[in-house]
Amino acid sequence: VLPVVFVLLESFTVVSAGYVGVQTTLGSVNMNVLSEGVHFVNPISRIKEVDVRVVKATLENSHAGTKDLQVVHTDIVVNYRIDGSKAPHIYKEFGLDLADKILAPAMNESFKAITAHYNSEELITKRDEVSNAIMNELQNKVLQFGLTINSISLVNFGFSPEYQAAIEQKVISTQATLKAEQ
Repeated sequence: VLPVVFVLLESFTVVSAGYVGVQTTLGSVNMNVLSEGVHFVNPISRIKEVDVRVVKATLENSHAGTKDLQVVHTDIVVNYRIDGSKAPHIYKEFGLDLADKILAPAMNESFKAITAHYNSEELITKRDEVSNAIMNELQNKVLQFGLTINSISLVNFGFSPEYQAAIEQKVISTQATLKAEQ
């Protein structure tokens, strides 16, 4: 009686809210997704919960060149989620460390590809347009991996110290010229 009770108890699993379950049996991944709630499963199977909520990934100190050959650096923060219907495939092919394996290289590549189309002044004045373009580029790169990009933020946006000093000098001389004209 005790072994039968044990097998029955091991045959049920609960998948938490915000997750989907990926079932593995003797090292083989079952491609059926277990949604939230209680499920009857093979007692020798293991269930790995995959988070399908929005997750944050950060790429720090990314550098790229602008159209006018200036170096721009920024930290990029991306909010993304895993497509629950593709969770077994993702688990089997990539594991669950998607931020390092898939997302970080795609973020860096997208940032470099888009900033090359803008000069340094446009990167500052058209920041929303640049962010949207990077987000679209990134979404196109990661969609095939079962990821959806919700939002992207460029933080600590800046240029090389020499270039920033040159901009300050230009502003100071422009203000001095306007003051002299008055």
